[in-house]
Amino acid sequence: MAQSPAQNTSMASSYRSIDHVMLRLQAAEPLFQLFSETFGLPVAWPLQRTDFATYGWVHLGNTDLELWAATVNGDLPDHAQPPLIHGFALEPASPLAESLEHAMEAGITCKPPRAFQSENSRGERVTNFTNSVLLELSAPAAVCSFASGIGVRPSTPGPKPQRR
Repeated sequence: MAQSPAQNTSMASSYRSIDHVMLRLQAAEPLFQLFSETFGLPVAWPLQRTDFATYGWVHLGNTDLELWAATVNGDLPDHAQPPLIHGFALEPASPLAESLEHAMEAGITCKPPRAFQSENSRGERVTNFTNSVLLELSAPAAVCSFASGIGVRPSTPGPKPQRR
């Protein structure tokens, strides 16, 4: 369905840039090592191993690359198994609530925002980021979301942030 110029303008004004791209892999370690150790790119989120996934982020210039290897890939359709580009997160151009309003004006339904938290080095619970999935731009094998407040990431490996 074609959008009107007003709808296109509303969505375009809702985000500033692509914050990060998510790669879904069979194993996160080889690419994480290639980018962080071999190429010397800065680590945005240290490689972490949990019972459900291994993941880490590296800086790639103006965006980050999230490397994610789930223990089980049953949430993905059979035709879309790793490796694949699993999605990308948009940086809101304004406070998240305003960006969500712009998206809705453009006819895009959004999931309610969810905060993801972890403990910092002092043992305090901090919000790492808040995201909201853009439903009309997402599918089981590819997710598009707003990611707000990214920047507070663990400085040492630790548990995956918990939803608040």
